[in-house]
Amino acid sequence: MMHLFVIMGMFACSCSQILLKSSANKKYSCFMASMLNWRVILAYVIFFCSMLINITAMSHGLNLKELPVLEASSYLFVPLLSYLFLNEKNGLSELGAMCLIFVGILIFYV
Repeated sequence: MMHLFVIMGMFACSCSQILLKSSANKKYSCFMASMLNWRVILAYVIFFCSMLINITAMSHGLNLKELPVLEASSYLFVPLLSYLFLNEKNGLSELGAMCLIFVGILIFYV
């Protein structure tokens, strides 16, 4: 159950990265406006919640050696979300890397 909790946290963290990227693509009138807009603030709140999820999962029995493997799932979520929401294209090398990461996660747990 904690594994699914961490994967959901990594998905949320990936969504926050997409929010930050979408904020970086916009033009702002000044530096403070670029740092204090709703996308940036929400992204950092989600980052913080993701960190709390990891801490909660470790305090409820998730092994420390499993956490980095589960966090690798964010390397799968970010390109997928950037393709869906930012219209970024993934090349063959990115798709190959995503397949290797997925296989690595499977090997660790099987």
